[in-house]
Amino acid sequence: MKNKKTYNEEIKNYFLTVKNTILPSITTSAIKSMSIYLLNEETSDIDKKIICNYLKIENDNTIFNKIKSIDSDTFKSIRNYLDEGHKTQSFRNEETYNFVAWLIGFNPRPFPKYIENNASKLENEVSKTIFKSKEDCKVEPNNEKVTKENSTVEGVFTNIKQTNLKKKKNTSIVNIVKAKIRQLSFLTFNNKQEIKIDNNADN
Repeated sequence: MKNKKTYNEEIKNYFLTVKNTILPSITTSAIKSMSIYLLNEETSDIDKKIICNYLKIENDNTIFNKIKSIDSDTFKSIRNYLDEGHKTQSFRNEETYNFVAWLIGFNPRPFPKYIENNASKLENEVSKTIFKSKEDCKVEPNNEKVTKENSTVEGVFTNIKQTNLKKKKNTSIVNIVKAKIRQLSFLTFNNKQEIKIDNNADN
């Protein structure tokens, strides 16, 4: 069953697969820089709400200036959460989880969507598996004994579990590729910012 605990675990596990490309240096200043970079990209209304809820901002038009002006130490709890060397393993409120999910590119987010998405996914998988079981279920002509193991309820969920294991392997590869693309974009953004600073200094 999906809940805040599994949300925490999945965010943590996702970050472990992509941290070397997204945040190789887990510092408060790096988190602030990544936040500024992401805000320069196209930000959905949902993500704007996530940021506003975390930073206690009333008007989403002021998000960018707010993050640029705040002290990096604002992100200390997130730094401690992402860095395995610290003791912070969880948060009290879902707003912080949602912000971390946005920061590292974890989906589905925010938490209500995570719950809704997984509930729908499980329902669809059960429906598809049961339907497939009925299609594949064959009866032996001699004793009319059901020959398909997945025609039972236990078999249905075993089938789903095996399918999910295969999906997890493929998902890990996709996550790493996405993270690498994000890292390259972030580095390009930082280089542009440095060039602007140098030009201003020359002038």
